[in-house]
Amino acid sequence: VGRMAGATLWVGGLAVLATGLARSSRPAAETARQVERFSAAALASAGVLLLSGLGTTWLYTESWSDLWRTQWGRALSAKLALLLLVAGLGAYNWKRLTPQLGSDDGVRRLRTSAAVELALAFLVLVVTGILVALPMPAA
Repeated sequence: VGRMAGATLWVGGLAVLATGLARSSRPAAETARQVERFSAAALASAGVLLLSGLGTTWLYTESWSDLWRTQWGRALSAKLALLLLVAGLGAYNWKRLTPQLGSDDGVRRLRTSAAVELALAFLVLVVTGILVALPMPAA
């Protein structure tokens, strides 16, 4: 339940934010406030996902080698790699681009970056769909 709530809040919120940025004619200051509110929720969601993901990995793997020896482990590793890319881009957006939202160029750069972040998050969901269809390693 924690993973689903965290993923829904993060990816769903990102989709709403990216759509709003793409259609926005709001002043940069309003956009900055919206991004700041989302960033706090996304950070909390990322923490929930990290903790629940570590717990699931611990429950269903006998050793670290299961992450590359089994199909399930390879899919999980791919998901984690994509998730790290999404989180890294989110951190970049938060720390580097959000402070630039006082300008139209800053808003444009964030629009582009948020769209890429959302595309990567979609790939995480695709890999998750594959992952849940695979047999888990015996723990």
